[in-house]
Amino acid sequence: MAGLLLYSATLQTDVQAADSGEFQVVAWTFGIAHPPGYPLFTLISGLFAHLPLGSPYTQMAFMSALVSAITLVLVAASTAKITQTQHFSTLLPALALATSTTFWAQATTVNIRSLTAFFIALMLWTMLQNTRWGLILFFAAFGLGVGHHLSLLFPGAVFAVYILLNWLRSGATRRAHAIGLAVIIAAASQLVWLYLPIRDAANARFAPGNLNTFANVLYHIRGGGFEGDMLYFVFKEPQLLWDRLALLPQLLTFQFGPVLPWLMALAALSLFIRRTWLACTLLLAFALHLFITLTYRAPQTVEYALPVWLIACVGLAGMGNLKFKMENGKLGSKNAFNFPFFILNFKFAILMVFVGLNFSQRLPSFVALANDHSVRDAAQRTLENAAPNSHIFAQWHQSTPMWAVQSIDGLRPDVTVEYVDPRGGEAYATQFARRVAQSTAPARYATSYDATAFAAANLCAIPQQAIPVWEVFSCPLTSAKPSATAPSPLLFDGRIDVFSVKPDREAIQQGGRFEVIVIWRAAAGFVDGDSLSVRLMYPDGRLASNIDLRLDPQQQPGQVQARRITLGVPLDLPLGPRPLLIGAYRGGQIFKTPANNDFVAVESLLVQPNTSAITQPPSALIRFADQMQLMAANIQRRGDVAIVDLDWLALQPLTTDYIVSVRLEGDGFFKSHDGVPALGAIPTLKWLAGSRITDRHVIALGGYRGPLRGRVVVYDSATGLLLPKLSREVLSAEF
Repeated sequence: MAGLLLYSATLQTDVQAADSGEFQVVAWTFGIAHPPGYPLFTLISGLFAHLPLGSPYTQMAFMSALVSAITLVLVAASTAKITQTQHFSTLLPALALATSTTFWAQATTVNIRSLTAFFIALMLWTMLQNTRWGLILFFAAFGLGVGHHLSLLFPGAVFAVYILLNWLRSGATRRAHAIGLAVIIAAASQLVWLYLPIRDAANARFAPGNLNTFANVLYHIRGGGFEGDMLYFVFKEPQLLWDRLALLPQLLTFQFGPVLPWLMALAALSLFIRRTWLACTLLLAFALHLFITLTYRAPQTVEYALPVWLIACVGLAGMGNLKFKMENGKLGSKNAFNFPFFILNFKFAILMVFVGLNFSQRLPSFVALANDHSVRDAAQRTLENAAPNSHIFAQWHQSTPMWAVQSIDGLRPDVTVEYVDPRGGEAYATQFARRVAQSTAPARYATSYDATAFAAANLCAIPQQAIPVWEVFSCPLTSAKPSATAPSPLLFDGRIDVFSVKPDREAIQQGGRFEVIVIWRAAAGFVDGDSLSVRLMYPDGRLASNIDLRLDPQQQPGQVQARRITLGVPLDLPLGPRPLLIGAYRGGQIFKTPANNDFVAVESLLVQPNTSAITQPPSALIRFADQMQLMAANIQRRGDVAIVDLDWLALQPLTTDYIVSVRLEGDGFFKSHDGVPALGAIPTLKWLAGSRITDRHVIALGGYRGPLRGRVVVYDSATGLLLPKLSREVLSAEF
């Protein structure tokens, strides 16, 4: 009950991004989700979505909270079965799991992982019963679990061996009947997959339209399109296998903090001494599922490994004795592990302290996430302000919430939202531009814009002030276009005509960031090196923040171009109004306007204190606005590659999927590596305030010897916008 109250209080009750947004649409429409399709989840969440009790968004998320709360009950019951006691200590594994990062996150969103954890917990509990009905219920849970997600086949098979070996000790008649019934039930549970061809024939939402043969249904169930991702770091990039496996300590710390993982290891050792076969079973299930997870190429490792975190918590049962009883004021055990009662209580009091610390550290982040409606704001504004019958091309994180708002709220059904999925070996930016160029819609928008790729496809784009997208036109774009008809307020050097500089807000925060849209026209030909500069200044005239835009020398007179940029706000920028300036230059020459001005104030911004981010530790190397900071960096050589380890601290719960780019250069040498943090295992979308992440980047040196200088760049994976640095440090090494 406490878990349900906690998760209900921090429930995310609005439209959500990425897979959660897709699942909201699938549940509401009884559609078909991406492989493996998740039919059982769809049926259950669909029923919750259509309950006549309130918002469908709230009801779908509440399903996760309810399932997670039941999972915690099963974990506590399993602990009680292992320790053969009803002592309060049996609640500890459940509390450790309840306050872990990923379990809590899944319990408050629309997702398939909560149901995965439930089936693992149900399998564990039934496995420990050692009764006829325990055997039958285990195989029912095993079958339904595999029918929900095939990955449960791995830990489930380990549990199945354990329960069958125990059961084979019983009488022959009893054994045969029970095993036969269990197998029949497990097989019958797979009938849930019939949902896929039935709904595909009905042309359900997201139906692929080809689930009319057994081979095609099986291909969808086993995720045939993702076959190359399974054991990817074993067969495709074996040189990174050890680095991926070495993520385990960090992943455990990310879930449980720095102390509980060590106590879990001690508890596992204690359980191994007392109940060897059970401990070996849990350890084998833990290791097998973890290996499959860590070698799978996907940016949701912390979520895929949720069964692993649950098993680790159940292993905490080893901290207690097998059979507790009071004898002469002491808590005794058949195993002769006798502790005075106060010592045992002290031991669990210490554990509860660390569980309580995890709770107190994570609660503010989950409260903030529950009150964050930025996903709806972006999706709704985009649809409401799009032109009639327009076509929006978007990445996954932006597509699914717009689909949800369209399907559930009925907003703007005339607008087509198309997910641009990566295909083949072609660069994603090139694919994106090509898909947009092929559209014949009366108005086209893109959530992502790459100037080089779009120019190669003969496309020009204007970022929209009211919505977080670019409107796309065929090049050349002239001032006659509706979005570029404003009179020119600024003309630099008689050639560079800037007629729009618009920040996305009037109030900015110290240590934060803000976006600016800049639109300019070539009044005369540009010269290579011509640039615009948008900047903030300190009152004493020092540069506080700036972004330079290098102008295209191929831009012809009359043609229009535009950019969306992001500026950082220094922590020490004085409070109060500050002007936003724009100027133009080439080399050391600063261009003037007809009024003989160089840098001209175009907007007045109000600087306010920042209360959204945690306090900056003084030892940070680089602060990236109010999102994250680089605490330390280490570069070392391993064979013919450079290993760059970055130590990150999240300043607040992050809701943007950032890519970290490490760029090394030396004498005639330049290489870079861009990727999701921690070798793809821990996306920034999973970071809570205070999260510490070690982020490894492996860069081939190709035999290079000599000094190396490095830069760290962070950018939004969807928009490509840089996350501004509020300090500038350069990494260095000598090889």
